[in-house]
Amino acid sequence: MNSQEILTIKDILVYLNRFKYLIIFVLMLSLAFTYWLTKKQTKIYSASVSLIINFRESTPVEEISERYYTSFQEYDAFYNTEYERIRSYGLAKEIVERYKLNENPYFENLVKNDGDVASALQSMLTLTPLEESNKVMLNIEGTDPDIVALFANYYAESYKDYNLRRKTEHLKKSISWLEERVSEADERVINAEKNLFDFKFKNRVILTTSEDNRNTTIQKLYSLEEKYNEFRVQRIDAEQEYNYYLKKDKKDNSYLFKDSSYINLQTSLLVKRNELSTTLEKYEENHPKILSLKEQIKNIETKIEAIEEQYKKSIESRYKIILAKEKEVLTLKEKAIIDALKIEENELIYKQNKRTANTETEIYKMLLSELKKNNLKLLLQTNNIEILDYAKIPMAPIKPKLKLNLVLGFFAGGVLSFLLILLLLYLDKTVKTRDELETTYGLTFLGHLPKDVKIEAPKIPYKELYSINAPRSSFAENCRSIITNIDFMNQSESEKINKTFLVTSPGPMEGKTTIASNLASTLADQGLKTVVIDTDLRKPRLHKVFFNDNKVGLTSFVSGGMDLDSIIQKTELQNLDFISAGPIPPNAIQIIKSKKFKELMDLLSERYDRVIFDSPPTSAVSDPMVLSKMLDGVVLVVKYNTTNKHYLREAVTQFNGIQSKVIGVILNQADPSKISYYSYKKYHYYYYGK
Repeated sequence: MNSQEILTIKDILVYLNRFKYLIIFVLMLSLAFTYWLTKKQTKIYSASVSLIINFRESTPVEEISERYYTSFQEYDAFYNTEYERIRSYGLAKEIVERYKLNENPYFENLVKNDGDVASALQSMLTLTPLEESNKVMLNIEGTDPDIVALFANYYAESYKDYNLRRKTEHLKKSISWLEERVSEADERVINAEKNLFDFKFKNRVILTTSEDNRNTTIQKLYSLEEKYNEFRVQRIDAEQEYNYYLKKDKKDNSYLFKDSSYINLQTSLLVKRNELSTTLEKYEENHPKILSLKEQIKNIETKIEAIEEQYKKSIESRYKIILAKEKEVLTLKEKAIIDALKIEENELIYKQNKRTANTETEIYKMLLSELKKNNLKLLLQTNNIEILDYAKIPMAPIKPKLKLNLVLGFFAGGVLSFLLILLLLYLDKTVKTRDELETTYGLTFLGHLPKDVKIEAPKIPYKELYSINAPRSSFAENCRSIITNIDFMNQSESEKINKTFLVTSPGPMEGKTTIASNLASTLADQGLKTVVIDTDLRKPRLHKVFFNDNKVGLTSFVSGGMDLDSIIQKTELQNLDFISAGPIPPNAIQIIKSKKFKELMDLLSERYDRVIFDSPPTSAVSDPMVLSKMLDGVVLVVKYNTTNKHYLREAVTQFNGIQSKVIGVILNQADPSKISYYSYKKYHYYYYGK
C-alpha cells in the first residue's frame, strides 16, 4: 500500500471520528423512521400451493404414448407455456366466475368502484419454479391470511381442472376431425375400387399380364420379325431378278442355259440353220427342202419363244407372290406390336387404378387407426398436473420485513450521513488536519496543542501559561516538542537554531498570543533566557497574559522616551521576560520599520537566548510580512475548525513571495482523536500515567 492510499484511509478514519455523533444521530434517526414506517405499512400474507407439472403424462396403455428424446428448448418452452397459462387472465376470470368471487367481501370495495376482480386476483399471483425439478410454487399474496390460503387452493384446483379439460377438448376436436376424414377416405376408397372394376370389365382384364404371356407376345414378335426379314430378302432377290429380265438384251438368253429343253431347242435351231444354209447352196428358195427347213426352224423358234415367255411369267409371278407374303407378314407384325402395346397400356392403367385404390385404402386405414387411438386416449386420459401440498393459512406476514427494512434503513442512514459529511466538508472552509497543512499548503507541521487543559495546582499566577502550570499535561509536552522541532529548523548551515522568530496567524482570535507566551515559558523552563515581545501595535494582548498594564513598552523605546531596561518587564518565572506593545501609535508600520526597532532587536539578541515576537494576524495588516524579513523565521498558528483556508493560503503565498522563512505551523485547540497525527494524549498517558 503506497502513501497516498494510507493517507486516504487515514482521512476516512479521521472524518468518521470527527463526525461520529452526526453519523450516530442520522443512523438512529433513519432506523427510527424505518421502524415507524414499517409499522405503518399494511401487512401482506402469502400462501403457497406446491404443484407438480409433468412433462409427459403417464397412461395405462404405454403403446399410445409416443417416446422420443426432448431438447432443452422444447422442455423450457413447455414449462414457460404452462406458467403463462397459470398467469393468464382467462384462468383468473374462470376462477372468479366459478367461485363467485365478485360476491366475496375481500373484493367489496373493488366491485363498488367498478374494478376488475379477475385482474386483481391475477395481480395477487406469483409463481416460483424450483430448479432441477418439475415442482412449482403457486403463491397468493394479500392482506387477509384466510383469504390468500383459500384463493391459492382455488387457483390450484381450477388450473388442474382447466388443464384436463383443455386436453380433453383437444382430443374431442381431434376425434371429430378424424371422423370426418375417415368418412371422406372411405368414400374415396369405394370410388377407387369401383373405377378399377369398371376398367377391368371394359377392357376384359381378368388379371394383369403375366410374365409368360409377356414372353409369348415377345416370342411371336420375334418370329414375325424373322419371317418378315426372310420374305424381304426373297422379295429383294426376286425383284432384282425381275428387273434384270426387264432390262436385259433380247439376244442374251444365258439365264436359260440351265434349262435342258431350252438348250436342246437351241442346239436343234443351230443345226437346222446350218442345214438350211447348206441346202440353200444347192437349192432355190422355193424348194420344198428349203421351205421344210424354214418351217422347222420357225417351229423351233416358236418353242424357244414360248419357253422364254413362260420363264418371264414365272419370274414375275414369283416376285409378286413373295412381295404379297412380305406385306402380309409386315401387317401381322404391326398388328402384333399394336396388340402388345395395348396390353402394356391396359396393364399400366390397371396398375394406376390399383395403386390409387391401394393408396386410398392405406389412408383410410391410417385415419381409422388414429381415430381408434384418440378414442382410446380419451377413455384413458390422465392429468399431468398434481397438487402436492395444499395451501395452509399463513401465521406471519411476509411483508413488511422489519429486519430487512432496518438493514436497508441503516444503509440509507449511512449513505445520508456520507452525503451530509460531504456537504459539510464542502461548506466548511476551515483547517482541520495535519495532512491538509502538509500536503495542500506545503507547511512543516511543528505540532498541535489541545483545547482543554486541566490545572490542578498552579505554580505561577498566569492562567494561560499551561506549559508551566500543568507540566505533565499533553499541552506542556506538545510545547516542548514544538520547541524541539523549531530548534531543528535551521535557517542556514552556519546556524544551529532559530533564535528570533515571529508567531503570527492568518486571522484574529486564533491563539497566537497564548501560544507565543507558552513557547516562551517553555524555553525559559528549559534554562534559556527568553523574552517575548508584543508587536501587535493595534490590539495588544500580551500584557493581559502576564496580568500587567500596557503603559510602557515597545513604542516607548522606539519613540526615544525610555531605554531597554525600562520597558523590559520581569515575570514570576525565572529566565522569562516580556515587553508589552506600549501606547498604541497612530502609524504602527513606521514603528516596525524604524532604526530604533532594529536597534531594539540587536540589543535583545545580545541579551537573550531566544527572542519571540507576537505579531498581529496576516489578514489584517502587513506588519508580519515586514517583521518576517528581519527574523530567523515565522511560526504560523492556525486554529482547528476556525482558521479560514483562504486566509492561510494567502499568508503562505505572501511569505513565500517575499522569501521569508516559514519555520512551520502549529494547529491550536485540536482534538487529537480528530486529526491525522500521533495521539499525544495517549503518549502522555503512557509516560505520565494521567
